[in-house]
Amino acid sequence: MSEITCEISVNEEDHLLTITGLNNQVDLDYTSDVDFTQLVKELTVFIDEEKTVKLELQHDTDDKKLEIILKTIENIFSSFDEAININSDEDNHDDESIESLIS
Repeated sequence: MSEITCEISVNEEDHLLTITGLNNQVDLDYTSDVDFTQLVKELTVFIDEEKTVKLELQHDTDDKKLEIILKTIENIFSSFDEAININSDEDNHDDESIESLIS
């Protein structure tokens, strides 16, 4: 299983988060409601490839809304990695079961 690294840059003046490192850059405008659909679509590409995603974020803020949004993004990435690891473990278990049947 391989890993890719993504980075979030924050432009508080324009209320824009930019996530790089995926196949396509994802821009999230947080002026009003945040739509995470494009981010999730970008992540799902890596399911079949069984790639985990490391998120790099180094941003301190006093903006409570931004803080919640960043935490949500961290949770999305964390949940994605958990799903990939569970899927990989199940595949390994299935391979072991098949091998034991063949032996």
